[in-house]
Amino acid sequence: MMNYYKIASALTITVSLSLTLLTGCEDNGTSRQTYQLRLAAAVSDSDVQAELLKQFKKYVEKHSEGKLEVRLFFSGSLGSDTEILQKTQMGVIQACNISTSNAGIAIKGFRVFDLPYIFNSPDDNQVLFYDETGRFGGPITQRLQEQASDKDLHILWVTPIIFRAAVMRKNIVKTPADFAGVKMRTSASSLERAIVSSFGANPVPMGASEVYTALQQGTIDGEGFPLTALLSFKHYEAAKKISDVNFQGFGTIVLLNNNFHKSLPTELQKIIEDAATTVIGQAGTLFQTAYENAIEKLKSLGCEYYELNPQEKDQFRAASQNIINAERENIGKDWISLVRDRIGKSRE
Repeated sequence: MMNYYKIASALTITVSLSLTLLTGCEDNGTSRQTYQLRLAAAVSDSDVQAELLKQFKKYVEKHSEGKLEVRLFFSGSLGSDTEILQKTQMGVIQACNISTSNAGIAIKGFRVFDLPYIFNSPDDNQVLFYDETGRFGGPITQRLQEQASDKDLHILWVTPIIFRAAVMRKNIVKTPADFAGVKMRTSASSLERAIVSSFGANPVPMGASEVYTALQQGTIDGEGFPLTALLSFKHYEAAKKISDVNFQGFGTIVLLNNNFHKSLPTELQKIIEDAATTVIGQAGTLFQTAYENAIEKLKSLGCEYYELNPQEKDQFRAASQNIINAERENIGKDWISLVRDRIGKSRE
């Protein structure tokens, strides 16, 4: 749950924290407006997501010629995903990098992406969120952007899809029966909690920064976590049994405070959008390489990695199918169908 005392305290020092609008001087003595964009992330600065944010910062600062400074904050230094989401909505910070799972708390349309086994591959994000020119757009994007605006947010990008592997302290998971009675860490997503419950596990919601200690102490038995993040958060030191259950795919998104975005001059808005397009254009190759390297690195660090066979994967799909049926009314049947059609997976 959000710590509102922290938020209230943060609001009292918004001037010192945010500094969204700064005043400087040109060499000829005339004043100009400069802006500062504070972007927070829960991932470490060694994660593949962090590389995208660093590229974004470099592009924006170069092309804005110093008019827009981007400050990056990693490793949850400004809060968990849910905390930095709310801080971005309130304007305490200007942007956050979070999962679509956590974004679904504020932007209802993202809940569809939490459904089990709805994605086929990491490239599905390109079909869903980007037009034929590679720019952020299309019917899915437009509807989500409208919902984001209603929550004082603006979506900047969505990364390639990553999947939650089953990462365990003691036993490799091969079938839903292996989850019986297991205490599984989940994100704040109610759907992620429902999925692990459908496998027979007991969901334990907590922020990613809390997981390492919880695994060490046995507070939890495992988690659903992408392999690249498993490396950057070093959770492999406490949990070395990994299987590609991949029960939930999600993207990582950057959200801007909408008022901040609209307050920027048109030229700076364009630079930000161009930076996002450039960054995502490189993300597919970057993520694929990072994923392949992560598997080999984790094996070299003593982790056991198990690939489920088709029959085993079908057991997990069957166990979680009722969640899709139950969520049709909450998420919207038409919305689920539209997303499935876009990724070539319509089953209506």
